[in-house]
Amino acid sequence: VDRRAAGRRPHGGEASLVLDGREHRLRVLDLSENGVGLEGEVAARPGQRAMLALPGRAAVPVEVRHMRDGRLGVQFLE
Repeated sequence: VDRRAAGRRPHGGEASLVLDGREHRLRVLDLSENGVGLEGEVAARPGQRAMLALPGRAAVPVEVRHMRDGRLGVQFLE
């Protein structure tokens, strides 16, 4: 069952996630108006807050919603 509030669009490229003061370069899997699906090496827990910068955009605050098998979903907080 897909519980997403907004449709997701496939997206290529890379994003920068600053979590606990460390920057992680992650691959962008998909993007919606509410959040982003990411893939890469990062240890994150649901509920953690971070800053996410997508190509050509200023960094925005996000919250980790889920993490599994090297993939994570984050929700925009603004």
